[in-house]
Amino acid sequence: MTHSRALALVAILLTSFPAAGGSVPAPAGQNTVWDRIMAEQSAVNLRRGYALMGAEDYSAAADEFFRAVQRSPSDPWARLLYGSALYWLGTPDKALEEFEEALRLDPRNPMALQLRGIVRARTGDYGPALADFLASEKLDPSRSDVKMNAGSVYHALGEFGRALDYFRAAVALDPANPLYRYQLGMFYSRLGRYEAAAAQLEKAVSLFSGYEDALLELALLRERDGDLPGAIKLYRKALALKPRDSVARFRLAWALHKAGRVSEVGKVLDGAFLLAPANPKGGISMGLAYAGPPPGGAEAPPPSPLYSSLKKIPAGQDARVTVELLETPKAALTPVAGGEKLGARLQSAFRKPKVSYTRREYFLPASSPAERERRAAAVAAEADKLMKAVSAGNDARLNFSVETGPPRSSAAAKAKALFKPRDVGNDMGLWVMGDNWLENAAEALEELEAEAGGGRELALIRGLGYLLLGEHALALNEFSGGGALAALGRSAAWVEAGAEAKALEECREALRLDPANKTAQANKAWLEGSK
Repeated sequence: MTHSRALALVAILLTSFPAAGGSVPAPAGQNTVWDRIMAEQSAVNLRRGYALMGAEDYSAAADEFFRAVQRSPSDPWARLLYGSALYWLGTPDKALEEFEEALRLDPRNPMALQLRGIVRARTGDYGPALADFLASEKLDPSRSDVKMNAGSVYHALGEFGRALDYFRAAVALDPANPLYRYQLGMFYSRLGRYEAAAAQLEKAVSLFSGYEDALLELALLRERDGDLPGAIKLYRKALALKPRDSVARFRLAWALHKAGRVSEVGKVLDGAFLLAPANPKGGISMGLAYAGPPPGGAEAPPPSPLYSSLKKIPAGQDARVTVELLETPKAALTPVAGGEKLGARLQSAFRKPKVSYTRREYFLPASSPAERERRAAAVAAEADKLMKAVSAGNDARLNFSVETGPPRSSAAAKAKALFKPRDVGNDMGLWVMGDNWLENAAEALEELEAEAGGGRELALIRGLGYLLLGEHALALNEFSGGGALAALGRSAAWVEAGAEAKALEECREALRLDPANKTAQANKAWLEGSK
């Protein structure tokens, strides 16, 4: 979970609410839960918990909120805050128990209904989740976030008309919220209403100039409209904000190539193959994409890449894990007589209405090695369960990313080097809609596969596209040429394939060809286990 999302939830909980049956009345002249917390000495644990949530120390926050529950077991707000901390800790089942208890204490509490709906929606239980959001809306129709949540569920259920109504209503209630503008713009884009989508995305960027996801989507719309100079300018802005966005690099490189600016492609691609760099907080950032359900039939299948990666993170480091699963109809992905390419097959699948997107986020606090291994196994098991639940008629693509904080002890440990398609963080937080990066990569790849020949630069761009979509074998074929960039591409592809020895070999080849290449130097250090 990101710092901004944690604060957003705490802010939701601590802003004004109507008086709720069963709640302790607020002192005269004080209208918000935060006023109560600040005024009542007995709520000292809630104040401490709030501060700890803001500092992203969810485990300690949960301890403080639990003490508050023990002191005031009949107060639904203490239950809601405790449940929220449990949710951020990656234990939604326990969080749900607290939200249920809050509703038992105060059946007409709109926030309890909303939080229960969020947990239900997280597990794909959309019908009951929608019922919770609509009940919350009835009790407090002024909340824009409830309308956005209800709209997201309607979207997931395929009820696009109702989804659009609710997204518009959320924007009307909170027109200065860039996330709502972005969500509405994304929805318009998926409906094919590109002019309306661009208007909302432009507004989102005007409200939050650092909104990289909105800039990237706006650049894609400009490119689709034939405005290559405008698209290139926006892609560059997105990369200036988030240099680790390899999807933005991929789209920029292809736009430059189409514009005849082939000499600029190499510089853009150089940063696309950096493995597991240090993040600004002193930890590491890692990720991996792979395609298809896990192979069956083996007596002792190998550990999942996610489990292997989480086990390698020192137990003394906090870790935040994001898992994304995109499920598409396999029928649209089978080769046709004419030899339809991967990008075209993916794009035709994305255009089908039965595309399913699932996102899960987890927080693994610093702990003992045994507890870390247990939590890693639980997270990996849930990701594997998502993959195994993919029907026989569908295909799946899974992407995971891991962010760690600085070690809480001085013990050093080797971190596994991984290729992460989009090391960009999460500016605003998205729940059901998710992001569009897989679809955006597939769209460009469809165009690239239609290009015959094209020379070294085009092969590098195509190779990066395959790499982003988890197709390391196809990527290796495109990176078969000479040059340091091709060697770096092969290194990243071998990392995706789990062959670190071969990846290190290609890194050394890149350094032989270009001894001053910083990406190759950094990748070699990670693959050798040094910093």
